Amino acid sequence: MGVITYLWTNFDYLSTGFDRLLIKSVGLLEEMNAFPGIAQSVGLLFATILVAIAIMLFSKEKDFYVLDRNLILDHVIKTERFLVGIGLIFFPLFFWEVAKGEIRFFIIFLWCLGVCYMIAILVNSYCWMKKNKFEIRFNYLRDTKNLKDVGGSWNSIWETGDISILNEIRFFEIFSFKIDSFLKNIKTLDIASELLDDFDLLIKNRSVHFLTFDLDLKKILNWHVKSWEETEDKKKEINIWSKYNKILIATESILRIIEGHVLRDRNSLFFFKELEKHTEVNRKKEYLGDLFYVVCNNFFGNVKNFPMKGFKLWEHEFPPSWKVTKENLKNKENVLAMIWLDIFFEWIGERILKPIEGLDQDAENVVRNLFPDIDTALWSRFLILSFLPYTDGERIKSVIEHPWNFGIMSYRIPNISLGDSEEVISKSLSKILKTTKKNTIEFIYSIPYFKNHFSVKKLKELQTEASDLQYKEDPKKEKKRIYLLKLLREMEEFLDETSK
Repeated sequence: MGVITYLWTNFDYLSTGFDRLLIKSVGLLEEMNAFPGIAQSVGLLFATILVAIAIMLFSKEKDFYVLDRNLILDHVIKTERFLVGIGLIFFPLFFWEVAKGEIRFFIIFLWCLGVCYMIAILVNSYCWMKKNKFEIRFNYLRDTKNLKDVGGSWNSIWETGDISILNEIRFFEIFSFKIDSFLKNIKTLDIASELLDDFDLLIKNRSVHFLTFDLDLKKILNWHVKSWEETEDKKKEINIWSKYNKILIATESILRIIEGHVLRDRNSLFFFKELEKHTEVNRKKEYLGDLFYVVCNNFFGNVKNFPMKGFKLWEHEFPPSWKVTKENLKNKENVLAMIWLDIFFEWIGERILKPIEGLDQDAENVVRNLFPDIDTALWSRFLILSFLPYTDGERIKSVIEHPWNFGIMSYRIPNISLGDSEEVISKSLSKILKTTKKNTIEFIYSIPYFKNHFSVKKLKELQTEASDLQYKEDPKKEKKRIYLLKLLREMEEFLDETSK
């Protein structure tokens, strides 16, 4: 209360004192003709320092060059503020000579504001050079609204190969966040497509560990199903449809590359587990057919990369529900086993049509493990019989003269005690072989295509054809003929039994 009372009672005196100070200051400003020169010198000093810093900032880092260039211009130097600051320092000084005392106060204020801008840029530059650049990069990528430069920034990230695992993870988290947001807006679909295309083209630069364990595969699968659903909408405008289709193609390509990496580097468990979870949520048959057309074809194309680790992949990594067994095919909710079978038929058909010389290890690997409960040799011969082109009346002849270069082992060798006699072992193997053959023929006729094309009538025709052939001078071909004749008879017996 004492201070307020004092100010109130002495208001006139204080007001008079302030007026005198203002008048004196104005008088001094009118006499300060040297100020423009000093102010311009200070401005030139700031400009010189900032130019030197800018040269150092742009030339120091080779990796992330485009990202850092955009970051420095938008976040460190802040180009617009820099130009405003330069303008505030120099432009008002042109009016110093003609300005009156009160106006000169305003000119000095503008000059000081420009100096503050320059100081702020110097502080930002110091932070960029001294602090953790990756944290600054992360913050910039997450918060930037500059859509024009976003493609170049992410491209410079993915083309950089030597990035630590933790930083790769952080980059991909922000990248995923951005893609999610761009997919929500039709106006930014082009940006999402561009970013995914670049990631696809440069994914080879990512570390094996990142692709195998740290990549959020769930995100890529979600982008795939989102773009697939949009392309299935027949009412969608063609230009919008084409944008989603480009995104769909990019995600499929990314999935192929990741699958190829994990298969070659012997760590496919993560990939298959995440894919299996995805199929449990997205169960539409048409979608699964399109997705697994990519996955299965790529899988079969990479079989040659894992012949020595087949047991680990098939027994511990490949989902059991995807294997082609009679039980899986009967399960109406399990459409994936049938999808694997359909695409396998395409793949094996091409290999039968164009056989390689010697043992086909890829076909051997797949036939033995994708079909775990059947006689591999019998199934392989039947596949050749089914898919090999032929002319009427010479189907068996074509099969006999064609290479049988896969399906070497009939069945999996069971665990046998070292103390068992040869007779016990022989009976055990004979029983397994008989049971496996029966299961194989049952499996064949559980597939509608084979059930329709290998009727009793057709089997009799093929038996007649096999009986009419003779290869007395070629024991190997004769052995093939006898094997096929026996197979055809066993198939006929099975149909006779099941029709009773």
